[in-house]
Amino acid sequence: MLASAARAGCGLFFSEDLARGRVVDDMRILELFRSDTNLDTLLN
Repeated sequence: MLASAARAGCGLFFSEDLARGRVVDDMRILELFRSDTNLDTLLN
C-alpha cells in the first residue's frame, strides 16, 4: 500500500503500524488515531 500511495503522488500516509513521522519518497507517515495528530493543520 505504501508503494502504491507513493506512485500515486500522495503526500500523507496514515498507518497504525509504520514509524510515525518517517518520510518515504516525499510522503510523510502519520498515525491517524493518535491524539496529537491535527488533521486541520495537515490538510490546509
